[in-house]
Amino acid sequence: MVRKAVNAVLLALLIFFAAAFVFPVAVVLINSFKAKFSISTAPFTLPLGTDFVGLSNYIEGIKSTGLVSAFGWSLFITVFSIAAILIFTSMCAWYIVRVKNKFTSLLY
Repeated sequence: MVRKAVNAVLLALLIFFAAAFVFPVAVVLINSFKAKFSISTAPFTLPLGTDFVGLSNYIEGIKSTGLVSAFGWSLFITVFSIAAILIFTSMCAWYIVRVKNKFTSLLY
């Protein structure tokens, strides 16, 4: 009986924390579909009528920040760094396994 009560309290606490983390994200997502001035006048209402701007805020944000270019550079750096890491760690692993001395034993 006590275990059920503890589980119920724990569940209620976890639901509270989940709501506390999800609520700000939901407010930002809702406000991202509103016009600029509607966000400051009514931040917790749904975008309706003239307040609803659709995806134009996202399109404008992508254009003004250069997100596509940044994503391309990020992808380029990630692919080549992973390739370099794979090559160098493979060579290091081969050396550690094949060469037997105190240094490689310590590394292994």
